[in-house]
Amino acid sequence: MNKSFKGVPLKYIGIAVLVILALIIGASLKKKPAKDSSDDYSKNVTESENKSDDVPDIADENKSLIKHYKDLTEEDLKELYNVCNDENATHIADEESVDTKIISDPEYVGYFFRYHKKGYQNILGFIYKETLDEYDISEVDHYRVITFHNVKKEDGELEYLKEGTIDCSTELECYFAGVPNLEEFICEGDDHFKKYIDPEEVGSLSEIDEESRKKLIEDAKSRVENFPRDYADSDSVVSDVKFEGEILEKKEDGNYDRINHYIVVCSATVSSKMNIVEPMKVYFPVAYHAIWKLKNGESAYYKYDIILGDEYMMRVGYLSDEDMFRECVSGQRTYYNGGYELSDSLKYLDEQYNRFKNED
Repeated sequence: MNKSFKGVPLKYIGIAVLVILALIIGASLKKKPAKDSSDDYSKNVTESENKSDDVPDIADENKSLIKHYKDLTEEDLKELYNVCNDENATHIADEESVDTKIISDPEYVGYFFRYHKKGYQNILGFIYKETLDEYDISEVDHYRVITFHNVKKEDGELEYLKEGTIDCSTELECYFAGVPNLEEFICEGDDHFKKYIDPEEVGSLSEIDEESRKKLIEDAKSRVENFPRDYADSDSVVSDVKFEGEILEKKEDGNYDRINHYIVVCSATVSSKMNIVEPMKVYFPVAYHAIWKLKNGESAYYKYDIILGDEYMMRVGYLSDEDMFRECVSGQRTYYNGGYELSDSLKYLDEQYNRFKNED
């Protein structure tokens, strides 16, 4: 009796299996031999080279970009100013809060214009200044930079991308606003802002001009006198504020906002309104980020930092000059790796408290 599987003779099933195997083996024999991987590499290189020929020059695409501020007509500027007016009106309506009040309306200060040296983009910034009252205890100057990117004229029509607003605390910060690599741009400014173009790093205390030094010392002393209200410390009383000296900490390859750390050291007598503690002498290091030399001979700092203080005790200022030197100078030597300089009146700190002196 012939064997079957579900009615199909087994010999026919065997024949079918053999036919399928033969087809599979034949197909595998017809496959091409594997290519050398170098062929793929050569092909990719060729394709890459061909594609690069087709990539348009970015500068060619942006030939309609405005290259100089003077290329803007009065009608163009009117349109841009109106955008700024709308922005300022919205700012005044939205930004006032319980913590911050706008004392003076934003006032136009000046402009900067930057054009990329390879024609990739341009940036136009209009700078406004206002005075704020913070927490009903401190009045501060505040700057707002309203920026427009890729300003161009197409068939006589003004086009641009409005990027928004950048908040700043100094005019120098306004100048750097929005661009980390200024060396890639040709920079312009009005008569007020021309002095900030191409500033130079301050490498030693002697490079700070005397008039700027006096202003910085007065600013530091004022911050010390007002620190109880600025820090909501209503019980402390500050008196007999004195200038003690200066510290300059330098950073190798630092960004424009961290090239150095300028510290004005003041001292003062601190007492308590309720006579909880005896009057004591306290050192107040008032720190500023990145001080620069300007073309007109002035010096300017990028941004006020803070009144440094004893981190362990969580207080503003230091009760000893040794603690101040340890935290403000010795404790920063790794970050500010370009060395430090003390004014003559503070050189005794280095002699008494520097336990790890580098060789000259």
